[in-house]
Amino acid sequence: MTTNKIKQPERRSGTINLRVGEVQKEAIDRAAAIQGKSRTEFILDAAYTEATSFLLDRKFFLVDDTTFEAFERQLEAAPDPQQLKALKALLERPAPWD
Repeated sequence: MTTNKIKQPERRSGTINLRVGEVQKEAIDRAAAIQGKSRTEFILDAAYTEATSFLLDRKFFLVDDTTFEAFERQLEAAPDPQQLKALKALLERPAPWD
């Protein structure tokens, strides 16, 4: 079963100031108009999408030797039976988007 959640707009309290070239501004304004968005909505949506994509798609993590050694110990350790049971239950559950 799919549930449709209505996304409530987040109250905006911060500001971001940008300097932009005329060609960039015109392109942003054209794209925003095509999507029926204001310039601010368009820029925020695009920037937020790019930021979350970047943060979720990181493949390289820099850690110190102590942290990496602890990570390796966890990988090499025998799995905890309770954690395996919980992981199996999680993986057998349907995804929320299915």
